[in-house]
Amino acid sequence: MRPLRSWRCTSSRFGCGFALVEAEKAVNALLLAFGQEAWGHVVARLLKELPSEVKEDLVAWASRTARLHPEVVRIGYRGSYARGDWGVGSDLDLVVVVRQAPGPFHRRGLPFDLGARPVPADLLVYTEEEYGRILASDTRMAETLERETEWIWPGRGERG
Repeated sequence: MRPLRSWRCTSSRFGCGFALVEAEKAVNALLLAFGQEAWGHVVARLLKELPSEVKEDLVAWASRTARLHPEVVRIGYRGSYARGDWGVGSDLDLVVVVRQAPGPFHRRGLPFDLGARPVPADLLVYTEEEYGRILASDTRMAETLERETEWIWPGRGERG
């Protein structure tokens, strides 16, 4: 009979192995939910297959939103999806720039329907004037917005 010490020395390897298998199952289930094939055992490679689904949905949402809200000038996203370092549990950080917006900043996103997105989303709605002031400021927020924001609307042939 083997001594208990050998089990203790290797138990963390078993735990890591089980965690990896469960992570693969979760990612495969997510891919299947998006209607994609789910083959393979490398979690990082499996995760890289997801953004196209998220971006396709985002482009469709942006186009639909711009049609419903004529005050929209630009729609983009920033954060982990824009940087490419997103992971399971990441949300989509959306930026909408409008000509004018009534009401306080924290209520401006209410008219925009974010339901049924493939990932959770946060929405920041700025007026053109506010967005211009932020970019002109010497702040980390200005630097981050300038560097990270990927604009998806207006697209080619669309007017903002």
